[in-house]
Amino acid sequence: MVRPIQDQDKPVTINMDLYLMSITSLDEKEQTMRIMGYLHLDWTDHQLKWAPDRYGGLKHLVLPTDKVWTPQLLLGNSASNFKDLTKEKLQLKVYWNGEVEWSPGGQMTVSCRLNITSFPFDRQTCSIVFGSWTEDANAIVFKPRSEKIEFDHYVENNEWEIESTMTGNLKVNHQSRESEKTYSNAVFSIKLKRRRTFHIVSTYIPFVLLALLNLAAHVVPVMSGEKLMLATTTLLAYAVLLNDINRKIPGNSATTSVLG
Repeated sequence: MVRPIQDQDKPVTINMDLYLMSITSLDEKEQTMRIMGYLHLDWTDHQLKWAPDRYGGLKHLVLPTDKVWTPQLLLGNSASNFKDLTKEKLQLKVYWNGEVEWSPGGQMTVSCRLNITSFPFDRQTCSIVFGSWTEDANAIVFKPRSEKIEFDHYVENNEWEIESTMTGNLKVNHQSRESEKTYSNAVFSIKLKRRRTFHIVSTYIPFVLLALLNLAAHVVPVMSGEKLMLATTTLLAYAVLLNDINRKIPGNSATTSVLG
């Protein structure tokens, strides 16, 4: 389909908002983040304008995506196959003034470089990138409408707390045999902080208590049988605790926690 703009030498601007519903998982070993959410996109189609008073006051229509021009929309940093959101059979809304609204979404898994050196006091930043690989920036420009991600329907994650979000534009240059082209991408970034209360209670407090027991063993008289028993018990408790910590530390060959 022809791009919905009168001057074909100018790009179509696609305004975007990302509504985050949940962070399903953050996998330190696989270096991925899985989320549930949807996008709200809108643009102006100059070929779809009409006068409501000529059509009984009709001000909007709901149409299938295959009947109206839609931009190719790819999840640019997908962790598996590149997800083409335009293939989803969703309907869109067209208004009398040519404004088109479309809200594709679902489960998305993106690649995210995670550093667990400071576990469990670590913070991670992951981005979700959307763009097109068929239309360059001269044809389509993806533009985040807001400076942050929307959380109207967000369900809190038990392991991670969202500290902040930000949005931006990313232009990617691609060199081919014929020419170099620039592609427009919209980037939505999430800064996460690990919820540490559980790890403090189950790891650090037991360490402190065992350290106190170890000191107490030095106070017990040498001739007392309890001294050897206390020292042995403390040593075994340390071994159990270290094994438990080893199980809790996320597996990651690229970075290692200072605890392990």
